[in-house]
Amino acid sequence: LYERAAGYDSAALEAEHLRFHQVNAAEAFFEHTAAMLSGEAPMQRMSVIHPTGSGKTVLAAELIRVVAGGDTGQNVVMLVPGREILGQTIGTKDDVGDIQLHAPGISVGEYSGSTKSVHNRVTVMSYQMLGKAIRSGHLDQIDPKLIICDEVHHVIDGSWAEDVQYATRGRLGLGLSSTPMYSTERDARNLFPVELDHMTMREGIQKGILSDLEGHLYKGDAKISFSRGMDHTDEEIFKALLASQDNDLAAALCAQEVAKGRRGIVSWKPGRDRAH
Repeated sequence: LYERAAGYDSAALEAEHLRFHQVNAAEAFFEHTAAMLSGEAPMQRMSVIHPTGSGKTVLAAELIRVVAGGDTGQNVVMLVPGREILGQTIGTKDDVGDIQLHAPGISVGEYSGSTKSVHNRVTVMSYQMLGKAIRSGHLDQIDPKLIICDEVHHVIDGSWAEDVQYATRGRLGLGLSSTPMYSTERDARNLFPVELDHMTMREGIQKGILSDLEGHLYKGDAKISFSRGMDHTDEEIFKALLASQDNDLAAALCAQEVAKGRRGIVSWKPGRDRAH
């Protein structure tokens, strides 16, 4: 692993799909890894802070390609915060997962409540399952040399952070996040202190990595009036909410963006009938 880290060449054909910020992070990761494995630097968890949409999973796949590829590759565990991201990372029968898309030929397995695969080069599991993998001895059976923690702001503290701290002892640990800090005391970099590369959303937009953004801030003033002292059914309240000016404005803003030729996603809080 030291030889792979020390000899990493970002200009290799296999890495030409990377953009400059991913190259910077990959080079920093392998440079620091080589220093730690040679004893020139203490073993510490590392972090990469890149904005949403900038390709952190592509970066992870590049590190996996180098660490886990070939007959002498080392095992890797990738931790994700939920089932949906786990599915995207592993892939399905119809869709290639994010890892194999950029690191083809490397076996990727799932460790979940229903499937506990422990014989692949890469094992993907949720943070919820990590504790079970530790207690059952499956993590030692997988024996990863690198543990990549995606969306690491989910493990700032609590039992998940304790599990990650235990699992990465004597192993390489890398945390990926776009929003590592809630406060000075609650910062993922307290657990992953070696910051290899940091790019803000503003920098990503200015460098052409991310699309520019336009924000609309609106403080709703719509009021729903009901007679005092009377009981009202859910249907009555729902109809009143649905007819509010706030929903009309949200629809108008969406229509305005569509008129500009943009496609998009409307996000809402789940509620009755999934209404906005």
